[in-house]
Amino acid sequence: AVIGDYSQIHQHALDESLTLIQWFMNVSGLEFQPATLMLHRFLFNRDDLNRTIATLSGGEKSRLQLARLVHEKVNFLMLDEPTNHLDIQACEQLEEMLEEFEGTLLIISHDRYFLDRLVNRVVELEDRRLVQFDGTFAEWWQQKHASATAGPKRTLQLHSQKSAAERRSEAKQQREDQKAKQREQHKLKTELKALEARIEKLEAKQKELEEQLAKAFSHEGEASAEEAQKLNQAFEAVRNQITEAYTKWEELAAAVE
Repeated sequence: AVIGDYSQIHQHALDESLTLIQWFMNVSGLEFQPATLMLHRFLFNRDDLNRTIATLSGGEKSRLQLARLVHEKVNFLMLDEPTNHLDIQACEQLEEMLEEFEGTLLIISHDRYFLDRLVNRVVELEDRRLVQFDGTFAEWWQQKHASATAGPKRTLQLHSQKSAAERRSEAKQQREDQKAKQREQHKLKTELKALEARIEKLEAKQKELEEQLAKAFSHEGEASAEEAQKLNQAFEAVRNQITEAYTKWEELAAAVE
């Protein structure tokens, strides 16, 4: 397993004096273009790249940390009180990102809503031993509450059994729905990655054409007016393709959200 640690104190994980792109290139070892494409996957646009990290919101800093962890191919992520110091919107952004995480999450948190949304197994420290419960946090909480308040009456026990069966059925349906959602998200992410690769190739072609145009229009250039016009047309065509590709990328990124 590749283990990663998400820090609730962003200053411990991020150098806030750097711009977003500077920091990510430093920690990832990526060149500008692949670093930009990775950050695009985490909903950062071109205008964001040169913002200093200190100006990012809590949710944006969370996304930036997750971008690093995904790049490092982490498949076991530890989170200690991850929603501390985050506002509601930032918490929601973090939850959405973690729902798409394909590895294992080990979460310590007092945020019940956060746990309800992400957890499918609870490990409790009871009498100096670890006790596991397979199910959602809400199911575990309800069972604990029922156990603490259970009376001697048979009718109450039967009611509790029925409620537990209903909860298991609901949990099963939720997991099936979640799996269907994950399959759809996987498909969208595959399309997104393919589009990012196409954008990278188009931008490389654009750069090549820019160099050819610069040479053609320089004093040393030997290109005829017709050749220069063809180069310019090719450049415009590639630029239009890039614009269309980024429009499609934004649509896919919104769907992945």
